Amino acid sequence: MRYFLALSLSLLFGAFADKAQADLIVNGDFETGNYTSWSTNFIPPNSAALIISESDFPNQGRIRTGIHSVDFSVYDVPATAILSQTFATQPGARYTATFDFGTYAWRDRSPSLVIQVLGGDGMSVLASETLSRPGINPVNSPPVTLAEWSSESLTFIADGTSSTLRFRDTTSPSFASDALLDNVSVSNAVPEPASILIAGLGILVVAPALRRRSRWACNGGKSQASTVLA
Repeated sequence: MRYFLALSLSLLFGAFADKAQADLIVNGDFETGNYTSWSTNFIPPNSAALIISESDFPNQGRIRTGIHSVDFSVYDVPATAILSQTFATQPGARYTATFDFGTYAWRDRSPSLVIQVLGGDGMSVLASETLSRPGINPVNSPPVTLAEWSSESLTFIADGTSSTLRFRDTTSPSFASDALLDNVSVSNAVPEPASILIAGLGILVVAPALRRRSRWACNGGKSQASTVLA
């Protein structure tokens, strides 16, 4: 019975861990080569935000992992692009959005992105962050360094049955100044304590009943009292 209880609790917490790690974003690595499951404020392909591959800009490090990433303000178009994706959430649950933010620019300018999580009404801002990084390439000279990347995160508490993650390019000036995006993901940050407590109590309630049933079977279907009297 101890083994049963230990196994049940192990499976319980394992199930919640799997749930917590489930990725709610579809095509967050852009490896489809298009904006499948994403919404944009432009009609792709558009230089406001292109999904690029290594062959588009060889040896510049603009791809974080895989074969694709998003490059904003490509070919020096104005910074106007907005990418967003809506996903299912549970009201009151805590979530964490993670993504890789990259920059490739002259040293006298700083690519920037505004990252926001919108609530169930599509308007309320649950979390917001502006990321910006100065470029490191020489001005008016051929590039000599690779793109710089960093892994970022943003935590929020859902207020409805859906939330929206949005990336907005705010780079200015956009000439020779590109923001990059890759590996977008959203997961349940922490399993809900109430759910774990209820499930755990359920196992603790059921375990004694199973133990009594096991003893009953071992006594040939007789109660302990009747066995003694016999």
